[in-house]
Amino acid sequence: MKKVFDFRAVPFSASLLSLFLLSFLAVHCAPISSASAAPEPSAAKKNYDQGVSFLQKGDLKNALAAFDSALASDPSDVRALNNKGYALMGLGDFQGALSCFDLALKSDPKDLFALQNKAIVFSRLEKYDELLKCLDTLAGLVPGDAKIQYNRGWVLERFEKYDEALKCYERALAIDPSYRAALMSKGAALDSMGKLKEALECFDKIYEEDTRSADVANNRGWLLFRLGRNEEALKCLDAALAVEPKKVLAMINKSAVLNAMSKHEEAAALCGEIVSLDPKNLRAYNTRGMALNYLDRFAEAVKCFDAALAIKPDYYFALNNKGWALQCMNRFTESVELFDRALAIDPKAADSWYNRGRSLIRLGRFDEALKSFDEAVKIRPDYPGIADQRERALDMKSSRRRNEK
Repeated sequence: MKKVFDFRAVPFSASLLSLFLLSFLAVHCAPISSASAAPEPSAAKKNYDQGVSFLQKGDLKNALAAFDSALASDPSDVRALNNKGYALMGLGDFQGALSCFDLALKSDPKDLFALQNKAIVFSRLEKYDELLKCLDTLAGLVPGDAKIQYNRGWVLERFEKYDEALKCYERALAIDPSYRAALMSKGAALDSMGKLKEALECFDKIYEEDTRSADVANNRGWLLFRLGRNEEALKCLDAALAVEPKKVLAMINKSAVLNAMSKHEEAAALCGEIVSLDPKNLRAYNTRGMALNYLDRFAEAVKCFDAALAIKPDYYFALNNKGWALQCMNRFTESVELFDRALAIDPKAADSWYNRGRSLIRLGRFDEALKSFDEAVKIRPDYPGIADQRERALDMKSSRRRNEK
């Protein structure tokens, strides 16, 4: 089962965005002093000040017009370029904003405001290579900023560079030990590296301080489940749902735990609730189908898997589990076709190779069955029950040969 973490609902750090806004208010909205800037033409200064006033009121269109007027007098005015870019960001013109920030950086390559807001634009445009370059530059200019390190880690995770991301989160925490988002992200990175116990330690620390966070309880519960600590996982997920009764992610994770605890009726009922809240929830259909399979209600299970496949035809789990249901219904040819489709998506799925082999035995295709079992063992040498299935296939193959003589 894929890991599920939902603490990064925002594509880029909201806390870093707050830092940018503070920078804007503290630096770029400040009155011009004679010590910090050369006197500006009165018209340009008036237009600039009007633009700042409009920005503070949230009137982005009029702010944009005022900054354009200021730039008509002085096209290289870094403050006007930055604030025009900021207004364009607010209006959704990200390419226009980038052009403004680039012009500002030509005048001052170390302008933090322009670099920071370029980073936000690149995050919105999902241009992660450029985003990482911006953050690297910022980290060099402000090495003691925990938020920059946090966001570098987030981007590195997008490139599946979990070791490097982990180092960023640890640097962020060294700067600010109370930085909760960094600790949660550290846990997620450790999880992606397969270090589940260390990941759990991160969430334990957060949970000790905040037992009322549904997100933290959900993530902790999911880790406990994957560590085989089902009773503790169930308590954690119930705690998440006590805070947010309709939190779908906690509900679906709880249904998986219930299935693992052989509480299949409860799992199926809970998945039914999830589907009523989120009719396109693939995991809910799949988990409900699995519960029904365990209850020997195979025809109902098939309907669940079909519902998932109607939404996503290449959904591996529904393909594999529908194949399992059809196998239990003695529809072996159809089940093999489904396992083949599942394996086309994930050739390293030992379960599908194993299940395919079992159906092939029932179809009398013993050599193909043995090859399927061989593939399963290559992927997972300790696969349970596979030795017995191989022996069964060989015995039935020998028996056929004797009968043919």
